[in-house]
Amino acid sequence: MLRIRFTERDLTRVTFSTADHAETLGSVRALLSGPGTGWRARTARRITGRMLPLLEVVGDAGEVPDFLTPEGVSGGTSADVAGMLHTVPVARIADDLGRAGRTGSPWLRR
Repeated sequence: MLRIRFTERDLTRVTFSTADHAETLGSVRALLSGPGTGWRARTARRITGRMLPLLEVVGDAGEVPDFLTPEGVSGGTSADVAGMLHTVPVARIADDLGRAGRTGSPWLRR
């Protein structure tokens, strides 16, 4: 068996390439999928109206609409993701939301 040992100094230099949007989606799912106690309760108190559409689209379970996870974005900044989302056709967004079962919110019908 091969063992790789990292020193404390080694670990301080380790980085992970994760797209910002993937972190956000995972955090939304974690927030919505558990009991409203502890960190979830503290976070829920800080949610503003501007955040509600994202919470509704991501949901606590099921498929995440594909337009929220664009191909070719890994390790990108929020600005990179926003730029890509502006190129997604409205019809695709509607299809993705329908497949994910996320069509009931009033703001989605605008």
